[in-house]
Order: sequence, then structure tokens, then C-alpha cells
Amino acid sequence: MKCVLSGFVSVILIALFSDLLGALPSQDSALTAIEGHLTVTQPYNIRITTDSGMLGGDYQFEDQQNGIDNAVRKQALRAFTSYDLYKNDGSWDATAEFTWSSYIPFMPDIYWHSYHVRGSNGESLGYIITTPLTFKDAKFRLEDSEKHLLEEATLDLEDKELQLYSAAASTKGIATLKKSLNSKNQWSLSVSKPEEVDHRLIKFLSAIVIGQYFSFL
Repeated sequence: MKCVLSGFVSVILIALFSDLLGALPSQDSALTAIEGHLTVTQPYNIRITTDSGMLGGDYQFEDQQNGIDNAVRKQALRAFTSYDLYKNDGSWDATAEFTWSSYIPFMPDIYWHSYHVRGSNGESLGYIITTPLTFKDAKFRLEDSEKHLLEEATLDLEDKELQLYSAAASTKGIATLKKSLNSKNQWSLSVSKPEEVDHRLIKFLSAIVIGQYFSFL
């Protein structure tokens, strides 16, 4: 009788342990959910499809291999331009809002702008700073919530490419945004160092660059 009970208990423990292992995230997955937010842990490539209109614009971020299907929507009817990021399930994830401190009257969009990025829980995720457009390229900055410089980016208008790199080491590439050669409204975003910066900042920066700089090309 003791042997039967012992065997029965062993079967139950094995089943429970198997269920527990099945609930753990796969080590091969590039995506990890932390506190309801998507954290990207491995390099990935995203196709961005744009759809602009009188009321704003939509930017669809898709990577079927890693299960990424996010959308950024530009809200044009607000007092100042802002962008909303939505998760895979369509729920709101974060907003990039134009800040008053960077407002310069009667100046076009290519001059100093600052966007404060906040998560759906109100936390500050950081800032996106755009700098004046030169004859060849423009500069951008990504800062943390304390306004410490994290990454910088250079937009090459001639090659239609944005390069994001570490502020500490300019030779350390973080991500590349490039216009598709086969479509007028498609772009490719390659992120080689996803651990360096919150993916939400990269997606907002991509939408801002496409909408305010590449749209004129």
C-alpha cells in the first residue's frame, strides 16, 4: 500500500513540475513581459508600414518571427503633436507628447522639439530631442527620465537612413531605420542592441523621423 501511495504522489509531483516548466517563458523568445510591458531581449527586424491622412498618421510595427505587432498613432488634432503607442492586443502602452519648453513660435517642424515619453501607468520613460536640420542630416537625442543622455542618432537624408548609436561610444550601433526600396510607405527597423534602450523610445523616434523628415523625400 505504501508503494502505491508513493508512486501516486510521485506522478502528481511530476505533473505539477511539468506544468510549472511549461508556464516559464521560452529561452529562445525575443520578447519578455515585465509588469505588463513588452521587453525585447534579442536583436530583431521590424517592418514599418505608414498610412498618413488629414487627421494624423498610423505606423504599424510588425515582426511575425518575434510576435511584434505594435501601432503608433500620430494625433494631429491636439494642441501640439503627440504620438500614442499600442501593444499587440490594441491596448494603450505609452505616449510621446510635445513639450512646451521646446516650443518656438512660427518655426517649422525641423527646429528644436522635445517629446516627453510616459508609460500607461504615468511613469516617465524618457525624452526624445530633435535638433535643427542641416544641409545633409539631422541629429536626435534619447534621454532617460532624469534627462541624462543615453543615445544619439544621425539622419542621413541622402541615403534615407537613420543610425542610432550609444552616446558613450559612437562606434556602438544600436539600431538602423531605412526606407524600403520597393514601397513608398514601408520602412525597415533593425535593432541590434535592444538592451541598450526601451523599445518604446525607438518606435516613437522612428515614427517622428518618418513623419516629420522622410515624408518630404
